[in-house]
Amino acid sequence: MREAVVEELDRAKLMCIFRGGKLSDDELRRSCQAVLDGGARIVELTYNHNDDKVEETPRAIALLRETFGDDLMVGSGTTLNVEEVRMAHEAGASFVVSPVLDKGVIEEAARLDLMCMPGAGSATEALRAYEWGADYVKLFPAGEMGIGYARALMAPLGFIKYFAVCRMTPGFFEECLRAGFAGAGVSSCINAPELIASRAFDEIERRVAEYVAIAARF
Repeated sequence: MREAVVEELDRAKLMCIFRGGKLSDDELRRSCQAVLDGGARIVELTYNHNDDKVEETPRAIALLRETFGDDLMVGSGTTLNVEEVRMAHEAGASFVVSPVLDKGVIEEAARLDLMCMPGAGSATEALRAYEWGADYVKLFPAGEMGIGYARALMAPLGFIKYFAVCRMTPGFFEECLRAGFAGAGVSSCINAPELIASRAFDEIERRVAEYVAIAARF
């Protein structure tokens, strides 16, 4: 499972992010169908700690697995501890993503054969994540750190595969790939409340397809 996700992510360079506990079942299904129709197939559903709806994410992961089967690769985001890794795995997740660096999360993901992408904000954290077995390092928040910081980090530590996660635009996505990022997560431009509320799933599909086309050039 882990190897298959890494292989697909290396190829696609794109992860589509939706917020756990924010969408109805129908909205989530239709949004993820738009992702597939746009040419992507990796979806991260974040744990919702701020609204105390952590349990909604494993339920939503299970729903997507039931709906899309192997067509969609689904994982948990904002995964903060070992228990949340286990909950995601039991629901059918194939990967876990975190904004922070936790050795237990990385080790548990490896034990369960899940791709793991912890967060890092410094050279020390990036190296520790790599040494502890992370498949990718999520540079977070990449937009606020800037491309200059990313290039400086990659100069001595370019053997690590970095992922950019921030308020991503098509232009910044291309800039990240040119700078050497292995890929990026796309969230607000495809999960914006106004898009979902207006049921503009065709627009989500169009936006995903734009990112897919950019990734295909690298």
